[in-house]
Amino acid sequence: MINFLLIKIDFYKAENKNAPLMIFIHGGAWKSGSAKEYSYVANPFIANNINVAIIDFDDVTKVGLNGMIEQIRNSIKWIYVNSDKLSINKNRIYIVGHSSGAHLGGVLLTTNWEKQHMPKDIIKGAVLISGMYDMKPVRLSARASYVKFDDKTEDEMSTIRHADSINSPILVSYGGLESYEFKRQTEDFAKKLKQEHKKIDLIPQPYFNHFEIIDDFGNPYNALTQQTIQMIKKVN
Repeated sequence: MINFLLIKIDFYKAENKNAPLMIFIHGGAWKSGSAKEYSYVANPFIANNINVAIIDFDDVTKVGLNGMIEQIRNSIKWIYVNSDKLSINKNRIYIVGHSSGAHLGGVLLTTNWEKQHMPKDIIKGAVLISGMYDMKPVRLSARASYVKFDDKTEDEMSTIRHADSINSPILVSYGGLESYEFKRQTEDFAKKLKQEHKKIDLIPQPYFNHFEIIDDFGNPYNALTQQTIQMIKKVN
């Protein structure tokens, strides 16, 4: 059962009816950020007749990682069920996430959507930017003071450990001026996906730090933005 009171989505509508949808999941170390802060990412997609939904969700200190994932899953399910009212193509839903939002996006890709009474391939593709895909280092870091882990949570929330269950094409990216850990996690994740024979493209952006990389995602001339648009507009 979906608690509709917990569904908070900023929706930016494309001109065309039945257009595809890009769902954006913001970062903020699992405890900060909001949909309204990232409205700018919608601009190049709307210009290319792609709907945009930016999901809001409670932070980890209120609901834990599992609660955050559940809220985002419910938002995606709500969008799918209401796709006709929203004039979106429910068979062309894509996700983009940055930082902790990329982590959450990765977990969505390992979700058994059939158990959620949704199509197995509800997510047709993903772009994960500067994310964390193995939670053990996070569990050992200062963030463990507010991101609560046990062994089960660490495993379930570590996308790299469940890469075999991912079926969607993925673009992963990081900034060349980011910390070593963001680079390492992204490169290790891309390597694991290749080992599992998944559709994966690694796109480093050498001149960006952790914040600039998402600030520039609203730039229609940004290379990753253009490749994201191409992925979404491609008819599989």
